[in-house]
Amino acid sequence: MTTLLRLATAGSVDDGKSTLVGRLLHDSKSVLADQLDAVERVSRDRGLTTADLALLTDGLRAEREQGITIDVAYRYFATAKRSFVLADCPGHVQYTRNTVTGSSTADALVLLVDARKGVLEQTRRHLAVAALMRVPHVVIAVNKIDLVDHSEDVFRTVAADVRAIATELGIPDAHAVPVSALVGDNVVDRSPNTPWYDGPSLLELLETLPPDTDPGRESFRMPVQLVIRPQGAARSPEHVEYRGYAGQVASGSVSVGDEVVVLPSGTRTTVAGIDLGERSLDVAVASQSVTIRLADDVDVSRGDLICSAADPVTLRQEVQALACWLADEPLRPGARLLVKHGSKSVLAMVRSIDGRLDLDSLRLVPTDRLELNDIGRVTVRLATPLPVEDYATSRRGGAFLLVDPDDGRTLAAVMADAPAPGEHLT
Repeated sequence: MTTLLRLATAGSVDDGKSTLVGRLLHDSKSVLADQLDAVERVSRDRGLTTADLALLTDGLRAEREQGITIDVAYRYFATAKRSFVLADCPGHVQYTRNTVTGSSTADALVLLVDARKGVLEQTRRHLAVAALMRVPHVVIAVNKIDLVDHSEDVFRTVAADVRAIATELGIPDAHAVPVSALVGDNVVDRSPNTPWYDGPSLLELLETLPPDTDPGRESFRMPVQLVIRPQGAARSPEHVEYRGYAGQVASGSVSVGDEVVVLPSGTRTTVAGIDLGERSLDVAVASQSVTIRLADDVDVSRGDLICSAADPVTLRQEVQALACWLADEPLRPGARLLVKHGSKSVLAMVRSIDGRLDLDSLRLVPTDRLELNDIGRVTVRLATPLPVEDYATSRRGGAFLLVDPDDGRTLAAVMADAPAPGEHLT
C-alpha cells in the first residue's frame, strides 16, 4: 500500500523552485499531454527553445507574466511507491506568509539553495519557519549544480553551511542532494554528471522518508464542525430522534463505548455510535470525517471539542506562543483580535510581545512590536478559555490563528508554547 507524503518547497527568489517542481512532475510522468503542450506553446511564444517547466506550477496570470511565484501552488502526483501532495511556495520576502501556509501541514520541506549564491536571508527565514512549524523532514536541494561545473567542493560547502544553520535551529537531520532542475540532474534519476555523489535522487529520497508521526498514536481529539439534528422527513422515521456531532478526527482514534469529555463544559459521556455517511463504524481514526452519537443528551455546539476522557485537554485562558506575523500593519501589545482555534473563534488581547527572532543570530531579541514576516514570542489572553495544547505535542491542537475582528483577515499563525528556533540552545 502506498503512503501519502505532504511536501512543500521553499527557497529564495530565482532559486528554481517552480522549475524543480515542474521537472519532478515531468520526469515522473505526472503531466498530462495537453498541459505539456500548453507549456511548450507559451515557451515558444517567449522565444525559448525548450519547455519552461516552471509554467506547470505558476498558474496565476501575474505569475506567468512576471516569472515569479506569488501564491502557494498545490499539485498532486504519485509514483509506484508513494502519493504526494506538493505545495510550491513563493520565494519573495513579502510572500513568506504563503510559505508558513505551505509548511504548516508538510511532512517534508525541500529547501532550494542556489549553488552559486549559498545561504541567503530567505534561506535562514525558511529554515526558521520549518523549525517553528515542526516540519519532520528537511531536504536541502543544492540547485543549479550544472552552473558550477558539477563541483563537489561547492556542493559540500553549501550543504555544510545550510546544515550548520539547521542544527542551530533545532533541525537534527537535513538531507542534501545536488540537483539541476533545468536539465534534471538527480531530480528523478541519478545523474552521471555527479559521479562523486553516491546518494539517492531527490525523488528516491522523498519516496523513502518516513511519514509524519502517526496522529493515530496521539490521544483522541475531534473539534465539532456541525451539530446534525434532522427534522421531519430528512431521514427515515426511525431516525427522527437522531442527534450527531460531525467533524474530522484530528488525532487518535475513538470506538463505540469509549468514554469521552466534551470541552469546554467538561461533561463526560460515552460514544453510542459512529457514522460515516449512511454507514456505521465501530472505530474512527485520525483524518476521518465522521458523525459521533453520544449516549447522553449533552449540550454540544459547533466549536466544542470531543476528546478522550483518559487524556483530556486542559482549558487555558492565557497562552504564551510563537507567532509568524503576516499583516502589513505591525502588532503591538494591547491589540484586541480574534483567536481561531479548531472550529471555534473567541476574542483575545495580546498582553505582551516578549521578543523577536533575529535571523542573523537566530536568537530572540527584545522588541515592542512585530512587523510583517517577523517571528516573535507573544502572550495572548483569551476572553473564553480554549483547549490549546503544546504545539510540540500536537501540531493541530497547539496551533491557532490571530484574525482581524473587523474584516476576517488572518494576521498571524501561532504555535502555543513552542520554543523559538534555536532557543533550546540558550
